[in-house]
Amino acid sequence: MKNVKNEKNDRIKRKINYTNMTVAIIALVVLLVSGAFVGQQMYIKSKYPLEYTEEILKYSKEFDLDPVLVASVICKESKYRLKAKSGAGARGLMQIMPDTGEWIAGQLKTDYKLDDLYVADVNIRFGCWYLKYCLRKFNGQVNEALAAYNAGPANVNEWLADSRYSSNKKTLEQIPFAETKNYVETINAYYGKYKKYHSKDLI
Repeated sequence: MKNVKNEKNDRIKRKINYTNMTVAIIALVVLLVSGAFVGQQMYIKSKYPLEYTEEILKYSKEFDLDPVLVASVICKESKYRLKAKSGAGARGLMQIMPDTGEWIAGQLKTDYKLDDLYVADVNIRFGCWYLKYCLRKFNGQVNEALAAYNAGPANVNEWLADSRYSSNKKTLEQIPFAETKNYVETINAYYGKYKKYHSKDLI
């Protein structure tokens, strides 16, 4: 009788141990999954950051632009660093050159001083205006407009007129500047990521 009782107690203990082990495994899995999720979110934020959504949405609407495209351009241009400055002197979030900023300010009939390019509202407004200008100049074709944003409309016009780079004088089949080629390809890749990870924030 005593042996039966002991066996019963042993079974209960084994059952408790099994239950505890199961709970521990489940807890570990949950911890690993949540840790992986947090890690993924941190990776997304560092690789595809998104800030200044209010300004992006405001000026995308004003200039009839896709805000996901604008966000992608900012990521490529400055990685959302407000005080970014290139070796050539381009400044701010959308990397506006000082003379281009002065010209855009004239088009917009607004006051302008150089340090304004480090103000998010001003820089994104100017950048969106110029991106729309490039899109209009190249019939709404995004790749040609992005190439113009990076290398200037004059270069894109030259490439379109050259049969080595365009067979129809309307679209670029090749981009001879390696930097501009990389620029366009990178923004197209970013666009897919921003559409995937940030579309809800850019409506």
